[in-house]
Amino acid sequence: MASFTTFTQRPSINDMRLSIFALDGVFDTGLTALLDTFATANELAALQGFDAAPVEVNLVGVRRRVRTALGFSAMVEPLSAVRQPDWVVVPARHAN
Repeated sequence: MASFTTFTQRPSINDMRLSIFALDGVFDTGLTALLDTFATANELAALQGFDAAPVEVNLVGVRRRVRTALGFSAMVEPLSAVRQPDWVVVPARHAN
C-alpha cells in the first residue's frame, strides 16, 4: 500500500539545483529519461502543494547546442551561466 506525506504548511524553497551536462553524441534516452524524471518530480511536488519546483534543472554544455546520438539537437546553457549546481549529472554518450 502506498503512503503519502502530507504537509501542514506549503514548502516554497528550491531544495536542489541540478545541471545535466550534455555532450555531443549523448544517448537520446539517457538525456530524455533524466529530463522527464525531474520534470515529473516537480509536477508531483506541485500537486503536493509546493509553491516552487523543488528541483531546479538546467541543461548545460560546452557549446550552445548539442547533437544527440540519433542526430537531434538541443540548446544548452554554458555551465558558467547558471547558478552553482548542487549536482551535475552527465548522461552516457554513444560509444562508436
